[in-house]
Amino acid sequence: WIPNKQVMKELDLILGSWDRIPATLKLPKFIPEVRLENRFRCEWRKLDVQALLATFSNPEGEHIDRVKEDGVHNYLDFDGTILLSSILPDEILMSDGSFDLTLDLLKKGGFDGVVGWDMPVYSDAPKARSLTNLIAAALSTVKLTKGGIPTIPLFKGSDEKEMELDLQWLRRLGFGQVALHATEYILSKGEDQARELMGMALTKIREL
Repeated sequence: WIPNKQVMKELDLILGSWDRIPATLKLPKFIPEVRLENRFRCEWRKLDVQALLATFSNPEGEHIDRVKEDGVHNYLDFDGTILLSSILPDEILMSDGSFDLTLDLLKKGGFDGVVGWDMPVYSDAPKARSLTNLIAAALSTVKLTKGGIPTIPLFKGSDEKEMELDLQWLRRLGFGQVALHATEYILSKGEDQARELMGMALTKIREL
């Protein structure tokens, strides 16, 4: 159950000296999801849509280059708030350079904020790996905030102990709002386990 000592030490140092107040994004209750790969244009304002959540499956590609060149607001023809989701395939999240590529996309694309950083944290994975990834997600969330990106962190944890740790870190970092990757729990092995984890996560979030 012992995580990577180096990443744990790095997080401890950050938490001990953290003096920033993360930006809080004012968002509507309903935020449609759009994929950057499928350049979908819609008269969102006629539908009273004020914000979009942009998703993607790879931080490289022609469509990503277009977003960087045109700016995401021009690319999607939308003048409201556009957030970028960092929920990506595990192999992308774990690959070298994916964070830096995503940060570059956020800055050059002119996104208004980001949901993340995501990392694979599963109940059936070895606990040391799961906790190491949870710490890595927290460290990357710190980097997004330091990079000047308004950030809504992903609340994560494969069991109550991990969720409690993540909650403590987010409190100490000053975050007052979080996102929950619901399907990560809904698709857990077994309906009873999914219900238990989802209920646990929602309860913990209310404690923030």
